[in-house]
Amino acid sequence: MRDKAHGAPRHSMKPVAWYLPLLVALVVGCGGAQEAQQTGTGGATAEPKVKLLIMGVAPPVRDFSAMRHGGQPDSFQYRPHYEHLIGIDPKTGGYTPQLATEWTLQPDGLSYRFKLRQGVRFQGTWGDMTAKDVVHTYQQLVRPDSEHGQAFSVRRDVSAVEPVNDHEVIFRLSRPDLGFLSTASEQQSMFPIQSKAHFDTAGEPAGPEAPYIAGTGPYQFKARAQGSYIRFERVPYQHWRILPDFPEFEYRYLKEPSTRLATLLTGEVHVTNLPVDLQPQAVQAGMKIIQGPVPALRTWLNFACCWADLESGKYPEIAFRSSHAVKTTGGQWNVEGKLTLHAVTKPITVSVQRNGDAYAGHVTIKQTDFGIKPISAGGGTVKVKNDLEIEFHILTLGSP
Repeated sequence: MRDKAHGAPRHSMKPVAWYLPLLVALVVGCGGAQEAQQTGTGGATAEPKVKLLIMGVAPPVRDFSAMRHGGQPDSFQYRPHYEHLIGIDPKTGGYTPQLATEWTLQPDGLSYRFKLRQGVRFQGTWGDMTAKDVVHTYQQLVRPDSEHGQAFSVRRDVSAVEPVNDHEVIFRLSRPDLGFLSTASEQQSMFPIQSKAHFDTAGEPAGPEAPYIAGTGPYQFKARAQGSYIRFERVPYQHWRILPDFPEFEYRYLKEPSTRLATLLTGEVHVTNLPVDLQPQAVQAGMKIIQGPVPALRTWLNFACCWADLESGKYPEIAFRSSHAVKTTGGQWNVEGKLTLHAVTKPITVSVQRNGDAYAGHVTIKQTDFGIKPISAGGGTVKVKNDLEIEFHILTLGSP
């Protein structure tokens, strides 16, 4: 693909991520060849070797067509169809203009003003994107019956989205939020902009196999079989940003890594993600590993209940940066790195267990090692243990 957007101001803050190195790669074999030769041609005269590019991926936790039922881990299934206000540079991982050409924090520190790109058309006959479509997308996400995994946090952190004119919109926050730009960006994929006119005419998609509401992406929804695949076709006009090389693209749902490897070797899929222990077999068969220039693994850490006072207002960042990983037995890893918590950084070793395409891990730390005073109540008669157990899940996320 070729990115044709240029000339707009860039905001280069790099998104925060948790990393575990070398847990996933893409292995490419196009039409039986050793690698896909067309990636990056951006509409050059050379014809691709296949008309339908198939990517083998683990199935989503949930198939959905209504965006308010989505969530970050499953957002890959609609990414070819939609775009976002803020994009992510594939080489640097930094923010880049997408449907918004620029954004500025207002003097009150609680509002972001976005200038929208003009002349961006929706798929079908639904006209160009305007501020009303941004407002509509927000309103769908925060509906009382929204089942989106981040609906609660958006309701809490964003008090209103107001149109200024057709091509400017203001997000008003209820409190300062350093992570808001990530929320509005392609990184978290929480605001895939959809056509209000199409939604008002067709209504919300009736089921998981129903077509998506029109978006502005370079591919548009074509067909879907729940639990099996979802297929897209290239839009029949000159897209404002990207001209896809392949006329059609499909996510083929294959739960087991060994099945994805087998279908890659037989040519049933052309691209897939494999764990490191299966990659040598693909390489021996003549496939090529493509490694992204920025981290591709993300995890979200949520603390529940009341057993630790982390003073998140004063210490908003919790970060783990791995330095070394050693495979032990039975799909387990010992991952060494440094944990920053409560503004204190300490070396720790995390035990990680592979579970299909996900990795689950846990570690026990002492609160006092990180300057945290264990909570006590009832005049000291009820005390919380010093041990703090952290559990997490890491999902591999991919997009074309």
